[in-house]
Amino acid sequence: MTEDTKKTAARLCTQTALVSGIFSCIVAALLLINYLQFSEVKPLEYSHLQDLIQSNIQNPGHEIKTRIRDLDLLERRAFFSSRRYAAHGGILLGIGIILLLSSLAVRNRLSPSRPESFHKPENPVHQWLLPVWFALCVGIISAVTGFFFSARPAERKKPVITFALSDYTASWPCFRGPGNLGIAKGTYPVKWNETHNVKWSVAVPLKGYSSPVIWSNRVYITGSDDKTDENECARSVFCYDLATGELIWEKNIAFIKNPVAQPGEYTGYASSTPAVYINIYAVFGTGELVCLDPGGNVVWRTQTDPLDTAYGYSSSLLIFSNMLYAQYDQENSAVITAYRIHDGTAVWKTKRPVMPGWSSPSIIYEEGKEMLVINGNPFVAAYNPFTGTELWRAPEMEGEVAPSAAVSGGLLFAVNEFGRLMALEPESGTRKWEAFDDLPDVASPAGSDGLLVTASSAGYIVCYDALTGSRLWEHVGDESFYSSPIITEDAVYATDRSGTTFVFSASRTKKLLSVNPLPGSISATAAFCKGNIVIRTDRALYCIAVK
Repeated sequence: MTEDTKKTAARLCTQTALVSGIFSCIVAALLLINYLQFSEVKPLEYSHLQDLIQSNIQNPGHEIKTRIRDLDLLERRAFFSSRRYAAHGGILLGIGIILLLSSLAVRNRLSPSRPESFHKPENPVHQWLLPVWFALCVGIISAVTGFFFSARPAERKKPVITFALSDYTASWPCFRGPGNLGIAKGTYPVKWNETHNVKWSVAVPLKGYSSPVIWSNRVYITGSDDKTDENECARSVFCYDLATGELIWEKNIAFIKNPVAQPGEYTGYASSTPAVYINIYAVFGTGELVCLDPGGNVVWRTQTDPLDTAYGYSSSLLIFSNMLYAQYDQENSAVITAYRIHDGTAVWKTKRPVMPGWSSPSIIYEEGKEMLVINGNPFVAAYNPFTGTELWRAPEMEGEVAPSAAVSGGLLFAVNEFGRLMALEPESGTRKWEAFDDLPDVASPAGSDGLLVTASSAGYIVCYDALTGSRLWEHVGDESFYSSPIITEDAVYATDRSGTTFVFSASRTKKLLSVNPLPGSISATAAFCKGNIVIRTDRALYCIAVK
């Protein structure tokens, strides 16, 4: 072998070693990333799966079982795909290392000393062989690496949540329960105090006027302080065990980097009630909107347009059919926005020519007649929940509107103090009857089985015939009502600001069943789920259940 041939062969080996070394480093990096992502994966312990299993234990059903099977299959595929990926990667890494070492060994035998950096072979064939060989090596390595990337195991993606109405109505997923309508399934305790029928109580870590929500065996609330410094402020979501009251996790989600507006005197930053459907969704008066998974990990987050109202932001979130609805009736602009719940993408946004308001969206969820309803000044409006198209307006609502809508007896109801109580046809918004006395300015009405109940800041609880507007009975208390009344299968619950809950029979004649005091002030609305009543005071969180 001539000296020129040896030098050319040594150069070829050097090029081969260089490319195979780069290839080995790339494969090793991919294997390390795969290991870090999947080393802790245990398919049967995935938090979403565990939450669904728990829901199935408490509320067995075909829909939730199907979702458990689908999610279990997805998790197992990701797990075993990762194992195969690691095995194939190990083989490729071994080949790359062998090729690297072999090339270096041959190169050293051919040219023990370092070859000249700019050696130009004398043989014309050798002159074009070097660049062709280098290009060929790079091409082969690129093809193999590209195949390796394409064979990458499916990432452990956040599953797209499938909406099931049976799960939705079996929980307490938003302010005033399913649909934000103030109706609770089942029967609940009618008598309690600080020591009687209290399943558990825990101190509230941060203040807030938001109400509790419940999904499966978990209770969620939000809280905040009044600080605006991003390094010191706390705007948090709390998760409790419904059975024991144990704090499962706390997540401070404050992420706005710019100074935020001062909190409203009567609202603070945590007046908006969160919503839950497997994941938990929370919005704060700073404009921070966040989605957390059942383990408290951030799934997605976004920032709304600046929020500007006289008393601070307090509209609550609503979930229905894979969408999250957020109402922003502000000083300079008013919109209702629907977000996709699994990634936070805005599906639609509809402008509202209204005055600033503090009400929250409600939804009539009868199949085929779904309708989003919002109370506001100067009109009540209905929207298609899937497209945001406005369906109708009912004019002549006035004042600073905070109460949300209600349904009963096939009619829709909206109310505000210094405005009026309207009974409307859901299909057209046509007014059937109206009333003007003893109306609420904060608490929302509740209706069921032909009854409609309101609770006002002046201390009036009034029960109407939903079809005619006749005033059936009333109760006059000594304290204001900010908490909204809730109607169960057999009772009406109304809690005043002093912490006292009045329980009446859900009937056309007045029957006061009990008066139930708790220490502390109450502005939040209680959550009712599976025989448990979860009440938030300014001091603590109570779970009421028959012992």
